[in-house]
Amino acid sequence: MSHMEGANVRCSGRVRTAMADVLARVIDIAAGESVGPSVLEIVNALVGALGVSVALNARDEDEVAYRETLISALGEYVTHLPDYQKIEIMKFIMAKVPKVQIGEEDQRLLQNMLLKSLLMVGSKYRTVQLSTTFPLSFLGPLLMLSKEDDPELRLLVHSILHTLLDRHDNREKLGGPALKFEGITRESVSRSDLLFIRKTGPELFSHTFLSLECQNNGLRNMNAVWKTGALLMIELLCDDTLGDFLRLLVSLQDAALVHSSPSGASGDGGVTRIHLHVLAVSLLALLAHLLPALQGYADKVSRIHVLLGFSFSIIVHSLLFNINYWYACINRGLSSVNSFRSLHTRDLETRNNSMPSESCSAY
Repeated sequence: MSHMEGANVRCSGRVRTAMADVLARVIDIAAGESVGPSVLEIVNALVGALGVSVALNARDEDEVAYRETLISALGEYVTHLPDYQKIEIMKFIMAKVPKVQIGEEDQRLLQNMLLKSLLMVGSKYRTVQLSTTFPLSFLGPLLMLSKEDDPELRLLVHSILHTLLDRHDNREKLGGPALKFEGITRESVSRSDLLFIRKTGPELFSHTFLSLECQNNGLRNMNAVWKTGALLMIELLCDDTLGDFLRLLVSLQDAALVHSSPSGASGDGGVTRIHLHVLAVSLLALLAHLLPALQGYADKVSRIHVLLGFSFSIIVHSLLFNINYWYACINRGLSSVNSFRSLHTRDLETRNNSMPSESCSAY
């Protein structure tokens, strides 16, 4: 490592990449001997090497390969450390992420590299208790980055959240917004998780919603936010938190109405509106999948509309129209939901018979 640090300026990117590769192959030796402050010293040296590389302001392939190899070396190092040290390393790296002003491209790149390093450490960590994984000193700054102007940076933030939230290996089963979900694994929400969501829930939900309001969101950003919401729902949905998730769905519905454009589905406003509707409907379907009291009703609503051939917008509005009813019923208890589901399904069938059929083949 000392040899590589000394070569940071005088050697080419290709030579430094070779040094970093050797380091990545032997650094597990250091992990077995590291205790206390020496752990952070090695992490600090790797992070410092990344900072020096970024300061060179070089974007050639060799320099990019050098940075990626340093991140791989960090991953190899933390693989052999206990989980409590991985948490300290994630907090340490987060404290190094700079605040970026407009035009500071070198600092923006450093942000990106440090978040990639954080994602690498997170991928080697196994979450047990969310309160342990997300101390406020780590979660707060991470959520603030979810509102940054750079869409790629926001993707990294949500990838980190996905990695740390997913305790039951559901990420691969959540490929994107859908109406049907299979193979979802979860367990009862623990008292520790309830305390965590009561303490951090408002901040988690508000930043999940606010990250959707960024003007340069692409489809990947929208899907990343959806997956964050879906994982939160899988890990934390229970009777005590149901109202919080319904409020999030109502917020998505309201945001979709705000983004309506005069021409309907045309223009950026129309595209954003459709994306928001899709996210809300899919999260609603997931909620119903996880909560049997609502699953049958949601299935019946979507089946009626699809079989009758109505347009996507009608499907969306019919499902979302009932979120507010569900939320009101939840506040009176699940028995009210069951009564409402039976009554409103009959009303829905009657209303459908009087509506014109439209093609939904595009959906």
